[in-house]
Amino acid sequence: MAQEAPGKIAHELRRGELARAGDVPFGRYFGTTDATALWLVLLRDHAAATGSRALLRELAAPMRRALAWMQGARSPDGFLREPASRSGQGLWNTSWKDSDDSIHDGQGRLASGAVAVVEIQGYVAAALDACADMESWLGADGAPLALEAAALRESIDGRFWDEAMGLHAVALAEDGRRLDAATSNPGHLLWAGALSPDRAARVARRMMRPDLWSGWGLRTLSTRSPRYQPLSYHNGSVWPHDTGLFAAGLARYGLPEAATARRALLDMAAVQPALQLPELLSGYARGGPVPPPAYLEPCRPQAWAAALVWAALG
Repeated sequence: MAQEAPGKIAHELRRGELARAGDVPFGRYFGTTDATALWLVLLRDHAAATGSRALLRELAAPMRRALAWMQGARSPDGFLREPASRSGQGLWNTSWKDSDDSIHDGQGRLASGAVAVVEIQGYVAAALDACADMESWLGADGAPLALEAAALRESIDGRFWDEAMGLHAVALAEDGRRLDAATSNPGHLLWAGALSPDRAARVARRMMRPDLWSGWGLRTLSTRSPRYQPLSYHNGSVWPHDTGLFAAGLARYGLPEAATARRALLDMAAVQPALQLPELLSGYARGGPVPPPAYLEPCRPQAWAAALVWAALG
């Protein structure tokens, strides 16, 4: 299977005629750079929320294999990078913004090569912290993993922050150059706890400006970008889960913008058919009580859109 590796968590599994015939890559498909880190955070959060270590003990060996893959896949600069090229029929970009034109710089030039996407580095830092907790609960020493997470958080802020933009770059190119597009991606760093309180407050204020904040939620891309298109998949649309992670991160840091983001999520849901949040909405500015024009053929309902409302409100 494309990009399969021991310990790596799969991107998705599909069954049906197209998958069996090989016309789509999704039988069991591993074209993802972030799912392994997120799985590790989920496993820790399950143990913390339930107060039970039974599942953690059962999955201790897979947890350690997933950690080993994640650590081994990091490049010499410490960042977890997307593959340098498309693998077979698979995706070119393997972050959550996985359309071919989703990663680019401020002038709209598409990225190439092995790219370090900003939110993935936050997920890795959060996963290292999660593994530190889990190792300590299993009776092992988690301190080295906590130190590794702290070093990565410092590196994220030092390498991705763009003072002129007042925000973290969406990614680093293979040569280390910042891809200086203003996007929603840095909002995930708040959810991951990857920023200092002062930096988190600056990110929050920047992301609530009208080029990124539509009134219904965060646009995936600033309206100032030459690639902005409100009906695109990842270049100006609004994704409820994306805004939900941002809202949860704002609440994590105790920032006042959390109330605005939470309210927008509820308002967005309230104007949807059957109150079901779709996969994504258009990025047009909110101008009244009518819902934003829909993206053509979104998945509805969408599990992570619904789940992030509860996560943001919690």
